[in-house]
Amino acid sequence: MYTFSRVGPSVLLSLVLLACGGGDGGGGPDSTTPVSSQPLSGTVAGRPFTAVSAIAFEDMAVPGDKLIQISEVPQECTNLGDLSEGRRDLTLVGPWNVHSAPLSLENILGVIVYRDEKPDISLMVAGRVEFIETPTAVGALGTLRVRGANSTDSVEGEVSVRVCE
Repeated sequence: MYTFSRVGPSVLLSLVLLACGGGDGGGGPDSTTPVSSQPLSGTVAGRPFTAVSAIAFEDMAVPGDKLIQISEVPQECTNLGDLSEGRRDLTLVGPWNVHSAPLSLENILGVIVYRDEKPDISLMVAGRVEFIETPTAVGALGTLRVRGANSTDSVEGEVSVRVCE
């Protein structure tokens, strides 16, 4: 199972409600500038963050969308790795097709920090996402570029995404 099923539908609904309260629905001043093609990195929860892996699952609620989990630890389609104290993941829900868009209700970037074996979730509501390559074959690698920021966290760069389903 992937993180979204672990945190439950109520958490995902909370993310959507938080995003709705974000004023203009996201984007921000850096929503039109192209995202860096350097490896995805930044600061999350007050510590340097570097993406090590990313996997994508079909979003059963919205055909054509993917649930993408980007992590600082190795993960596979069948093994998300240890949810150790302090582990940080980024999650993105959006249409799995080649496009660029500001972060919004259609492209939500979540930040998950595991504390006491439970997820602490926040949003990055300013930024941009670029779906560069979006293969559909299971096991294929896609390419995603993302820039996201909130009052305490910021990330930018490119990551390869393994298609799981």
